[in-house]
Amino acid sequence: MSPLAPPTIDLVPTLAALYAPNTKAHELVALVAYYPSMVDTRARRYVYHDIDEMLRAVAPAAQKSDLAKANYVRIMRLIGAQRLCICAGRMPFVGFGEAEGDDKDEQMVGQARSLAEAVLEALPPAQRPTLLFFDDPASVELHHPDPRLVVRLPADALAAFPHVLHPDVHYELLSKRGLALSGLVTPACKLIDLDGDLFLRECVDDPKAQRARNGGSAAMEQWVVKAITLVTSEPLPFVLKLQQTTFGKGTFIVKTESDRSQLLAVLPAMLEYNLQSTNESNLHLNAASLVITEYIACSNPASFAVTFFVNRDGSQVFIGCAKQDLEDDSSWAGASISYLDQDRLQQHFAATVADVARFLHLRGYYGAAGIDVLEDDFGTQWVVDLNVRPPGSLVLSLLRGFLSDARGLHEARLVASTKCDLPREALVRALAAEFADARVILVGWVDDDLEGGAWMSLVVSGESPSRVSDLLARVHVLAAAGKPCYNNNGL
Repeated sequence: MSPLAPPTIDLVPTLAALYAPNTKAHELVALVAYYPSMVDTRARRYVYHDIDEMLRAVAPAAQKSDLAKANYVRIMRLIGAQRLCICAGRMPFVGFGEAEGDDKDEQMVGQARSLAEAVLEALPPAQRPTLLFFDDPASVELHHPDPRLVVRLPADALAAFPHVLHPDVHYELLSKRGLALSGLVTPACKLIDLDGDLFLRECVDDPKAQRARNGGSAAMEQWVVKAITLVTSEPLPFVLKLQQTTFGKGTFIVKTESDRSQLLAVLPAMLEYNLQSTNESNLHLNAASLVITEYIACSNPASFAVTFFVNRDGSQVFIGCAKQDLEDDSSWAGASISYLDQDRLQQHFAATVADVARFLHLRGYYGAAGIDVLEDDFGTQWVVDLNVRPPGSLVLSLLRGFLSDARGLHEARLVASTKCDLPREALVRALAAEFADARVILVGWVDDDLEGGAWMSLVVSGESPSRVSDLLARVHVLAAAGKPCYNNNGL
């Protein structure tokens, strides 16, 4: 084997293998790697919240001039798509060129496809999906009489396609408000909802809702006052969540008055974004809602990410349990997994998984799902997030047999994204032995044509946590090419 050639990786089970017994003979289930840009404030149905993009969206001039930010967002979406692609297995995989705005670029589509193909080279042909890449969701064509889309996030442009689950229901299940009202064991919450009836009456009086946009709407004003009043007066500590947070962006843990002041400083801009995004087509989805939840105090603050598959008959399959790696701002940085502890963790979280699977089944969902669980000092397992989609850390669980059972690499860590100043070939040569032993696996790579270098997502494994940490430190030194290494949030 050439030192530059990755080992052949066997993933068990793939998403295709999980969907197969749940798919009728006349159906075609296709996995869609849709990641919203979150910068478009035009009226639309499905709204997503990322605090960085929300702050930029209310200042359009600054947003348009920031090419570096647009470039970074595109790279992160491409990395996320590659990481999902490697988990797909033998099923259609729909991806996009990730051009910004209304731009269409065949070269971008070709690049996105080539990046996915490069990741898939590590897999045997029997586990590689059929790649279908398009400019954007509006360009998707599936030549099959009965396609069923499996989407990470509902998208307006895909709404006309049949889905495994209706996009409106899916959007609700993904929402923080939906979790708060689910009846699952969740922290106590307060909902900050827009008065939909009043909003609709005002829209009837003013079809273009200009008064709402100009701050003259009674419904909007009541909602803004309620939000600011509750955030100002809520006893510490508490957590504030935007309705559709992604990758930890839009979740605020408020423990001190300083934390509260920082939140109040950005709250008006977040509310303005929600006002700009509210319209008659999405009012029933409560896209503007905010949720204040109780802060769960734990001696061990680790957040467990439990992944499972809900079958069409309501039964469930445990896939894996990892610990979330979070940045200081609570954004997702990756995950760590202990393979020898998986059987114990499966039993430990069995009741909670069964409850969540039952809830999802009653809403008509089948497919991969993940829950973030905090366990307090009394043993209560609190569901603090519900990801009704293949989670970003899924690849860690699918590598269990390949890394732990076959190679004795019982610990692994997924780095969501990190900058690399070396060319890909140079990094692989420098870590030839580690790549050959599967101690380092690239699950995402995108060259940064604007700022130089590249961004990568990788899995680092070893016999023990210390071996993983030591190897990861070496990878970071090599990737930084002598410069201080930095990580950043990935999709």
